[in-house]
Amino acid sequence: MSDSNEKRLEHIVRRMQQDTAVDPPAEARLFVKNLFRSRAVEPKTSAIRRLVAAITMELAPNKAAFGERSGSASAVRQMLFEAGDAAIDLRIEPVGKSFRVRGQVLGIEFSGAAATLTASGRVTITEVNDSGGFVFEKVPADEYAFAISSPTDEISIESLTIK
Repeated sequence: MSDSNEKRLEHIVRRMQQDTAVDPPAEARLFVKNLFRSRAVEPKTSAIRRLVAAITMELAPNKAAFGERSGSASAVRQMLFEAGDAAIDLRIEPVGKSFRVRGQVLGIEFSGAAATLTASGRVTITEVNDSGGFVFEKVPADEYAFAISSPTDEISIESLTIK
C-alpha cells in the first residue's frame, strides 16, 4: 500500500475512534426509512367503459315467439341486445350465400365509432353513422365476436352466430 493510502486509512480509523456522536431516536430512524419505502402501485383504471351486451329478444324466421305474430314470411332474423343504458338492434338477412348485418345503437351516442365483426382470423370494420346505424355486407356464416368502440365506451357481444 502506498504512503498516501496508509495515511488516509489511519486518519479514518482515528476519526472513528474519536467519534462521540449519539444514535438518533428510533422514531427519527423509522421516519427516514419510511421516506424511501416503496409504495404499492395502484392499478390504473381504464378510460374506456366496457359493457357486455346480453340478448333480450330474438325473432327468427319460421320460429314462433310468444306475443309476436308467427305468420311472417320474412327471412330476416332480428335480435335485441342490452348493455347498461344502451341497446343494440341487429337484423341478419341472407343475401345469396352470405348475409347482410344491419344494426343500430340505441341509448348512447356512438356516431363515428367503429363497429367490428371478428371471426376465424377475419376482422371486418364499419363506421357507425349519425343515427347510430351500421351495415356489414357479404358476411359469411360463422361464429363472430361483435364490438362497437368509441373513445369512451365499448359495447361487446361475445358470441354472435350468423347462419
